[in-house]
Amino acid sequence: VYDNYDELLADPDITMIYNPLPNGL
Repeated sequence: VYDNYDELLADPDITMIYNPLPNGL
């Protein structure tokens, strides 16, 4: 469980789930 959104984004695995598109797009 994440206390805040920054911790959520700090997790690469979670970032891949919420940001499936390549960063180049």
